[in-house]
Amino acid sequence: MRRAGSGSSDDELSPLVESRVESLSFIQMMLLGAMMALISASSDAYLPMAPKIRREFGASLVMMSLALQLNWIISGVSGPMWGSVSTVAGRKPTLAAGLLVFVAGSAMSGLATSTGAFVCGRVVQGLGEGSARAIAEAIVCDVYEDEELRSRNLATMSQWFSVTIIVAPAFGGSVGSVLGWRCVFFLLLLFGLLLLLGMICVLPETSVSTSVSTTWSKNRRRRRGEDPVVESFAGLLVKVWESLDGSAASIVVGGLIFNTTTNSFAGTMLTLWPYTLEDEFGLDANVAGLFVGSIGIFGMLGAQMNKYASTLSNPATLLRRGIAFYGLAGASLAVATSQCFVDARRGLCSSLVFSAVVMYSLAILIFTNYPWVLTLMLADVPRDTSATLVGMNGGVMSVGLALSSISASVSDEIIFRAPIGDPRVLYLLLSTWVILGTLAYLVFIFPPTRARASQVAPLAGPVIES
Repeated sequence: MRRAGSGSSDDELSPLVESRVESLSFIQMMLLGAMMALISASSDAYLPMAPKIRREFGASLVMMSLALQLNWIISGVSGPMWGSVSTVAGRKPTLAAGLLVFVAGSAMSGLATSTGAFVCGRVVQGLGEGSARAIAEAIVCDVYEDEELRSRNLATMSQWFSVTIIVAPAFGGSVGSVLGWRCVFFLLLLFGLLLLLGMICVLPETSVSTSVSTTWSKNRRRRRGEDPVVESFAGLLVKVWESLDGSAASIVVGGLIFNTTTNSFAGTMLTLWPYTLEDEFGLDANVAGLFVGSIGIFGMLGAQMNKYASTLSNPATLLRRGIAFYGLAGASLAVATSQCFVDARRGLCSSLVFSAVVMYSLAILIFTNYPWVLTLMLADVPRDTSATLVGMNGGVMSVGLALSSISASVSDEIIFRAPIGDPRVLYLLLSTWVILGTLAYLVFIFPPTRARASQVAPLAGPVIES
């Protein structure tokens, strides 16, 4: 990447190099999966204790929701930035910086003495969380260029995300009940330090040459203060978009919308379902935490289905079938929601079995479809800009979490004037997110993938014709 008019190799940025890592070990995949799940761990672990934190600080429901919303928004907005910086400075140094920020935010949250300090700590946590997911997925994309292997390994990482959903609420509720909610954040601090140590000892550098930091410093001095990180961030965003043709751009837009709505579903579940379980169905905090955590078991089942199905057909065909079930579930939920509004105290609305089946079924479908969506989004993106797109994807997903929390608060307190956790509001919001995600697929993803179906190379293993 020689600058115009330059004849010296010292005047050029060190070029991106092809990854020298041909595959990732089981231990490395475990570590990446744990990093990908950091966002879920930091929120799910303390949610069962949210009522106690609210009482201790005398905080309003709006302020407690703000601690979730700002965390998710900041982690989403910072994802593309971390991804772009890692393309310039290297995956490992950038990830180390992000984990240190997360550790600082965990300490701030655990030591908070007021609602404002607690919210500030959650914001700093969110800034650090944004690096973990974006760079973890980028490392997998660096190593695996084959669509089948990439989709399969992304699904493997999703399983560790599911494990976090299982463990974090139950563990956080138990620890918080015995030792207090502050200990939950101190354990998150320890978790961040362990991830940092594991990253230093286990993970390889997959993006840039070892000489990049030295060359970067020389160029920065030569440019008299011009910031190459900012220039790289803006330039990579433009490069990602310009590298896409019309059909690829449509798939990227559809994928971003779809992944936003699936995380909005998850956020609605995390925000409202614990209150529904406690207030509507009379479960205590520990049992409610187990119900919320068991979502992850079905997420793991969805990820396993993805890994098996990836050997049978290509991502476009698999996603088409997965969305068919997803849309059917959304339509059924919408019908049930309308019945709840007609008769708010009877039938499906007040059924714990119905509530659990809805959450578990959609968890399976979301974890099954997500790796296929991301694989299709990355199919036509240049390798050196894939981290930026992955960061954008993680960003909109975190924004989706925040959007769901905001919509839940507004719907409960302003539109319907119902108590938080009212099952009618819960089911209405869930059906809305599922239907919007299905429409995003039908409008943006389905037409170009169907038109290009004949050009998609078959993956390893027998191919099932659709």
